[in-house]
Amino acid sequence: MTNWTFHFLGYPLNIQKPWMLLGLLLVMALTLWSIAQAWRRIQKASTLAAPHLLKTLAPGISKTQPLYKALLSFLGLGFFVIALSQPQCGNQTEIIKRRGVDIVLAMDVSKSMLTKDVLPSRLERAKLEFFHLIGKLNGDRIAIVVFSSSAFVQCPLTSDYGAAQLFLNSIHVDAFPPGPTNIGAALKLSAKLFEDAGTGSKSRVVVLLSDGEDLFTEVENGIQQLKAAGAQVLAVGIGSETGEPIPKYNAEGNIAGYIKDAQGKTVISRLNKQILENIANATGGEFFYEPNGVAANLVGTRIDSMQKEEFESRVTTRYAEMFQPFVALGILFLLSGMLVSSSKRRTS
Repeated sequence: MTNWTFHFLGYPLNIQKPWMLLGLLLVMALTLWSIAQAWRRIQKASTLAAPHLLKTLAPGISKTQPLYKALLSFLGLGFFVIALSQPQCGNQTEIIKRRGVDIVLAMDVSKSMLTKDVLPSRLERAKLEFFHLIGKLNGDRIAIVVFSSSAFVQCPLTSDYGAAQLFLNSIHVDAFPPGPTNIGAALKLSAKLFEDAGTGSKSRVVVLLSDGEDLFTEVENGIQQLKAAGAQVLAVGIGSETGEPIPKYNAEGNIAGYIKDAQGKTVISRLNKQILENIANATGGEFFYEPNGVAANLVGTRIDSMQKEEFESRVTTRYAEMFQPFVALGILFLLSGMLVSSSKRRTS
C-alpha cells in the first residue's frame, strides 16, 4: 500500500504508512468489546438485588466510570496507531532539479558471448559489469540495447535503476535472433535513442560491452550517427585474445558440443580489441579492458568526470513529521484512563 497524500484545511498532508491505520479497526473492536463487558457486569449486578438495595449491598458500583475508563484507554491506543502511520504535514515547497548523463548500455548477445574464456561466460561477465556500473550511478538516465545480427531496445531511457536491473537480468542469448555480431546496428540504435530523448542531457555516453567480433560493415555509419548526436563510446572488452570454442547447449542446459564453420572446423572466438579501440577513439571515448577485474569502476569514474546536465525540474512538497502530537495525546489519554477508577469511592 502506497502513502496517502491529501489536503486538509488547505494544508498538504501525507500518511507515509497508511496500512498501519488498519490498527484503528482493532482498537474500535476492543473498545466495543470492553464497553459490552462492562455493561454486562453492571446488568448482572442489577439482577442480584433490587435497584434500591444495590446501593446498599454494592455501594461502590458505577455504571459510567468503567465506560469512561475504557474509552479513555482506547482513545490513547488510537492516537498511538495514528502516530505509527507516520503522519506528515507539508511545510514548504521546493524545486528539485535532476542532473546527470544519458547513458545507453549496449550489450552483445551473439552466440560468441557464450564462450567461457572468462568465467562464468562472456555474457554473464557483461551482466556483472553492467550491474556494477548501475550501482555506481547517481541521477543519470540509462537505457539498455542488446544486439547480435540486429539491435533491440531492451529498456528505454529511465532513471528507475531497479526496473533497468530487472530488464538486464532477463537478457539471454536464446531470446534473440541468432547470427553474427553487428556492432554498427547497436551504435545506430543508440544514436536514435539519444535523438528521441529530445530535452535529455547533452552529455551522452554509450557503454559498449562486446568481444569485438563484427562481421558487418555498419560500424563507420554508426560512429558518424553517434558523433552527430554528441555521444561518445566507452567500450569494454569482454573475452581473451587467445579465445575458446563457442559452446552449444542442449535442452537441459548442458554443453552438447561446439559451433563449427562451413568446413566442419570448430570456431574459435577471440576478443578483437582493435575494433573496440577504434570505435572509442573515433567518438572521443575510451577503451577499457580488465581481464582479471571489473572495468565498471573505471567506466563509472569516467562518467562521473563528465559535465552533468540538468534534464528534469519539478516542484515538490517537503513534509515534516507530525507523529509527536499524537504520541503526546496517546500518553495523556492512557494516563487519564489509568486514573479513572472502575468504581465509586465510598464516602462512609
